[in-house]
Amino acid sequence: PVVDCFRDSDQNIYLLTEHLPDGTLEQYLILDVDSIERLVKQFVKNLVKALVSMHLCEIYHGDISLASVYLKPSKSKQGSFEVKLGGFDRASFLKHDSDIPRYQVLSEDVKALGILIYKLIVY
Repeated sequence: PVVDCFRDSDQNIYLLTEHLPDGTLEQYLILDVDSIERLVKQFVKNLVKALVSMHLCEIYHGDISLASVYLKPSKSKQGSFEVKLGGFDRASFLKHDSDIPRYQVLSEDVKALGILIYKLIVY
């Protein structure tokens, strides 16, 4: 849930994030396993959109997991959630002068998202 991103004169990167006190997907699964099946499609769709947006901005997340997905109760639809990707402590901008190809770095996020989807389906 990044609201803004900027660098200072020393090239430090700062991310301004939304406050989400309602917990993570991991916490939700522990409390309410029964309703997860109907929400998986919504969760996956929103997570893919978030990841595509990050990658278009050349940001690598680096730690996609159940604990880095936050839930925000939807104001418009009862029993539904907005899904927010957080946990940016391992995130970084892609380096154009790196020896590692961009697709290889980004594929790590995609692989982690696939593992998360698998965990949601078999939970």
